[in-house]
Amino acid sequence: MTMIIETIRIAFRSIWSKKIRSLLTMLGIIIGVFSIVVLIGLGAGVKEEVKDQIESIGSNLLFVLPGQIDSGTLPTGIVGSSTITEEDLADIESRERLDEVTPIMILSQPVRRGQNFAPGALTMGTTPNIEESFLVGVETDRKEGRSLSQKDYDTAARVAVIFGAVKKSLYGEEDPIGQSILIGKETFEVIGWREARETGSIISGPEYSQAVLIPLTTAQEISDSNEIHRIIITIGDSNFVTSEKQAIEEMLLKNHDGVKDFSVLTQDDFLKLIDSILGILTNMLAGIAAISLIVGGIGIMNIMLVSVTERTREIGLRKAVGASSGNILAQFLIESIIISFFGGAVGLTLAWVASFILNAQVGIAPVIDLQSITLAVGFSVAVGTFFGVAPAVRAARMQPINALRYE
Repeated sequence: MTMIIETIRIAFRSIWSKKIRSLLTMLGIIIGVFSIVVLIGLGAGVKEEVKDQIESIGSNLLFVLPGQIDSGTLPTGIVGSSTITEEDLADIESRERLDEVTPIMILSQPVRRGQNFAPGALTMGTTPNIEESFLVGVETDRKEGRSLSQKDYDTAARVAVIFGAVKKSLYGEEDPIGQSILIGKETFEVIGWREARETGSIISGPEYSQAVLIPLTTAQEISDSNEIHRIIITIGDSNFVTSEKQAIEEMLLKNHDGVKDFSVLTQDDFLKLIDSILGILTNMLAGIAAISLIVGGIGIMNIMLVSVTERTREIGLRKAVGASSGNILAQFLIESIIISFFGGAVGLTLAWVASFILNAQVGIAPVIDLQSITLAVGFSVAVGTFFGVAPAVRAARMQPINALRYE
């Protein structure tokens, strides 16, 4: 035990005598650990954020989307040719256990007022029940004006309800109600606006704050198309969600001649989908960040080899007075591990500080838990051990007589 303590003391003394060089050697480890912890933490934080968003809209919803979506894809193709038909919509509406069936048609036309454009605006043609069924889970700080009405729907009225980011882009602090906007080349009267909190959604694509709601009949008329890009289904009793999903899938398969060119998803399906894809992206980014650790490890090995050469006479002297090859090997290996360990600790501290900054600036806090800490520290120590072996073995194999003669 005394010999181990003395070896650690010698290692610390050697590192401290070359403070600047030791700090620069740690830099690769610091950057690597910082990157890995922040990226993994951000992935976990985004998963929690998405989970909260999906759960906030309730557990009694089903989503019918065009295209076959599995665990490896996201519903990004929301604009374009859709496989969902009006026959599908009519058959779904005929089912008795469904409280609300809300079709959505998405228009890719620009939204503007004069020379002012609303970048990222998402125009959705839908039915009057959308705010009471699907958007009831969207947190809104303020509601002004009225919602879409059945009369608007029946008459294909040129009216629109806009959300906060669109209002800000087109009107600033001015009251938009009663004023006009252009969707494509068509003029619409703004009948209401909503101040939705700016949170992302995988269901509607852009943030809710970018939404523009118009009657579905109007969207079909101005686009000269009857395509439906989404059907959102509200089920009164959440216990029937699974059975209704299966029944709707079977019904749509019959309509589509057995071709599954659509997807019926629950909130759990979305959660699994997002968890899978975010997990792949997080692991990929963490793997890229781990290259910094490998570079840092190579740096440690390089500096330790230089250190062995510089301290050849010291090694020879220690061996001459009784130090074994094992003592020498332990000394240099411990130095490598200490440098790597403290580099990991600094990187972990910086990641912890960065989590507070990201939470304040972006609103998503990286999740830094015991698993992340253990992974960071363990990985950094493993790098130090692996890349410290070669210099330590080289030092341990030196012959005392040759080392003492070294100039």
